[in-house]
Amino acid sequence: MNHYKDFTYYSHEHFFENSINIGWTNNTKGNVCTDELFLEKLVKHLDYPFHKLRGAPFETKKIFIFSREYLLGYSELRILDQTTKKKYAVPDMIVYRIIEGQYAPPIEFIEAVKNSFDPESIEYQSYISRFNSENLWGESEKYIKKNKDILDIIENNSVIDFQKTITNDESLLSFVTEKGSLLNAAIHYQRTDIAKWLLSESDIDINIFNGIELLTAIEKEYMDIIIMLLDRKIMMRDDELLGNPLFIAVSEEKELATKVILDYTGKDLMQTYNSPYYKDMDIFKLAEIRGNKKIIDALKIINRESFEY
Repeated sequence: MNHYKDFTYYSHEHFFENSINIGWTNNTKGNVCTDELFLEKLVKHLDYPFHKLRGAPFETKKIFIFSREYLLGYSELRILDQTTKKKYAVPDMIVYRIIEGQYAPPIEFIEAVKNSFDPESIEYQSYISRFNSENLWGESEKYIKKNKDILDIIENNSVIDFQKTITNDESLLSFVTEKGSLLNAAIHYQRTDIAKWLLSESDIDINIFNGIELLTAIEKEYMDIIIMLLDRKIMMRDDELLGNPLFIAVSEEKELATKVILDYTGKDLMQTYNSPYYKDMDIFKLAEIRGNKKIIDALKIINRESFEY
């Protein structure tokens, strides 16, 4: 299972969804949740899985709860809080980890589940029917129009027009577009003027998407944006290869980006990864596959070891 920090936003099976990540972690908390209403309502969502896997995942578990047996590890759940209107994205494995005392969910999530729409309700079934890319994964027509309007401003209007829009509605700083955060959208549309303003003049949270903005900046090779993001301590994931900015920079042969990330992180991101598609993949093996001598030399300097190429 991929790991995402609680209260970041979903970007796992697709980009991007206005749902808050909860429980995508193996962290052991040691407290068994005994709130029966919470558990009853959470377990009921197991009958309405999202993104169900066809093949075997890395981890599965069987549980017996409320007179039924469930096999977990194959799907995700969605929780719709009637009170706050927030949506939560969780792996089905969260049920096992809560029951076994391996994970203590945040109080906000416990309350959200207790206040959630029943999966059999009209509201929840309507949400399921709109859970597709055309409807931005369950959003209303009003939300979809707002998404279009703000993306149009980012892509086509001046930075001054954008500033005025944000000044008039600061809640937009946390709005999730089909291109992710406003910052990620600005980088995607090559609006470095807007991206720089967001990073230097606004209160935007740069970590709600687990550091994806840095990956987008690496792809575009916007070095000034990369440096600003690193200076602001953007989240840099090392739990999976495709989320690791150093591996992305090396894979795409972005020499300057590789060197800057190495300057900021040293050996911190030099992990080894295994999957059904690769075995013992480390940064040196990846660099060797790509065959970029400048990148290999930069890695040699940081690692201070000889590296055959």
